[in-house]
Amino acid sequence: MRTIQRVLNWRSRLSTWARDIRGADYEWGKTDCGSLPRAALVQLFGEDILPALAQWSNAAQACRHLDEIGGAERFLLDLGAEPCSRNLLQSGAIVVQQLGEHFPAIFVYAEPVLITSHPYTGVEWYGREEMEPGGVGFNLWEVALPNG
Repeated sequence: MRTIQRVLNWRSRLSTWARDIRGADYEWGKTDCGSLPRAALVQLFGEDILPALAQWSNAAQACRHLDEIGGAERFLLDLGAEPCSRNLLQSGAIVVQQLGEHFPAIFVYAEPVLITSHPYTGVEWYGREEMEPGGVGFNLWEVALPNG
């Protein structure tokens, strides 16, 4: 196993990414709410820390992959993320909200905004206060990856 930490310039990388992605059209596997966190984590760690996670190009594939990994929350916990409430979100956190639908709503917190995507509106920003009370943030500062 090798442990990697956030790159030194992660804040500026995340801010630039957030600014560049805002308003992008919704596209499965690129800008859906499950793909945005993966792209944000690349900005934080300087590499894709999820290379074993399969890509998807439609809702059925995304649902199947989410089930295979045990759900977004379980996957983040397995990576070593620390769960937190809205008040303890740190920039770079991934937020998961169960909204009673099959897919959870997944956001990236790039202080001071939550970033997500919706099929009808594309990538949008929201204020942290708009996070539902049942939403859980996951702060991830380092991750242990298999060698190779």
